[in-house]
Amino acid sequence: MNSIDKLVLKIVSLKNKGGKTQYELPITEINGFKVDCVQIFIPRVGEYNGFTHPHQNEILLKIDTEYLPDSIYYEWYSFTKETAKESIKNIVEVIKNLQLDKTTNQLKDKRTKTEEDIISSQDLYDIFACENVKLKYDECCVCNDITNSYFRECKHTICFECCSKLKIENDCVICPICRNEACVGSCESDRSDTILDTY
Repeated sequence: MNSIDKLVLKIVSLKNKGGKTQYELPITEINGFKVDCVQIFIPRVGEYNGFTHPHQNEILLKIDTEYLPDSIYYEWYSFTKETAKESIKNIVEVIKNLQLDKTTNQLKDKRTKTEEDIISSQDLYDIFACENVKLKYDECCVCNDITNSYFRECKHTICFECCSKLKIENDCVICPICRNEACVGSCESDRSDTILDTY
């Protein structure tokens, strides 16, 4: 039995038990960026609080970081007897091919392009940047690329890539502009206590 088959059996076992609803993968970094929670979420089978879960024949790949309040990757995959092995293979390949979109601070599969990729957020920023227009992006204070994230405390704009490279001491980083401390929350607790927030 190969490793993919073993992972499929583990997820099937968790799904059939109906107890634990997630399986955490032992991944701490993807494409050079720190991640804290890489989970396969398994909805409970059957009714829950009187409702059938809309994704009960699916599993969710969810990736979080303590830096940002929202998941940086989130996608549902079919998970039936017929699709289980193929879905796990897809999840493994997606994880191997994720790269950071600095504008949105989301991990995206670098193998796929969408119609949205024809004109980038940077292109739109270049078109509309002026005193009369407020955009949901601004320039990172370190690399000057546009991003939708900023330090929660001091409001200075910084992308996740640059923030993740700052030295963490006592669970805090120092803003490169004002030198104020921003402290790391936890992706296990309230997501409003992260270092960064987004526009």
